[in-house]
Amino acid sequence: MSSEPIATIDPSQFDLGDAYPLTIAADGVTETPDLVLDGELVPAAGAGYSYTIALDAKVDYKLLLTELNVASGLRAVLTDGATGGLYWANDAALHSLGLEPGIAPDVLTFDAPTELKLVIAAPADSSGDGTGIPFRFEAYADLVKTYTDNPIFRFTNTANGTFLYTASADEVAYIADHVPGMRPDGIAFIGDDEARPGYLPVHRFASLSGGGWYFSIDDDEVALMLANPELFRDEGIGFYVPAEFLEGITQPVYRADNADVGGMLLTINPIEKLYYMLYGGWLDHGIAFLADTTLDPEVPAGSEPIGQSPIDPLG
Repeated sequence: MSSEPIATIDPSQFDLGDAYPLTIAADGVTETPDLVLDGELVPAAGAGYSYTIALDAKVDYKLLLTELNVASGLRAVLTDGATGGLYWANDAALHSLGLEPGIAPDVLTFDAPTELKLVIAAPADSSGDGTGIPFRFEAYADLVKTYTDNPIFRFTNTANGTFLYTASADEVAYIADHVPGMRPDGIAFIGDDEARPGYLPVHRFASLSGGGWYFSIDDDEVALMLANPELFRDEGIGFYVPAEFLEGITQPVYRADNADVGGMLLTINPIEKLYYMLYGGWLDHGIAFLADTTLDPEVPAGSEPIGQSPIDPLG
């Protein structure tokens, strides 16, 4: 999401004449600044430096003005010179504009290449003894991490009809090559194999009595299984799923539990869930969590129930 102006100001307040063009290029090192301006400014009316800065899309920008004398009142603003949109300012500039200090964002990000005007100006009260005020302006440009959706694959244990879900391509390959009796059913739904903003971890547990697997985002359910290690083996985070329902972007993943063997069915197809419920031996648990809408709700090949065992998953 692109940063929005925090206020609109009169651009003429920071019109210092010709602006020098600058660019900020991300170097991949987050700890060091990608642009540094070292200078000195003598307080006087209209004194300051003016620059145009070309900002790339999908980059996190962090701006910082430091002064040898923090009480000097040097002002720094980042604006749209045409519209007066104020995107960032230090506290001295905000105070001079009648705005509340601290409202400037810590990070700026733009969805499209953007050119803005950076001005470092003398204090609003430019009286002084002619002594220059040293300053340093630093800009950090860090590439925004790009996340890629991952398919969540499904396997059926042909011995007892339970299901395993995994986002790991390595695990998929290992099961296909080394675990007979685990039938690949294809892609069940779409999630992610790594943590990302706006996503929840899905915890994975193996039933030690029935042989099935459980997947949950519910803290209470996870705590219950963790408290019973003799019944459930903690296998860590299975994958990650969206936390919030967004129309046209996410869809529900339905859950049914096997009452005989243990473990669960996870499916984005309500018809498949109904099929298992009518087959018998499955308990409706509503919606387990959400998935991306990339995948249409089609029944994976060979997904019919294949029989259950009378084993009680809780012993």
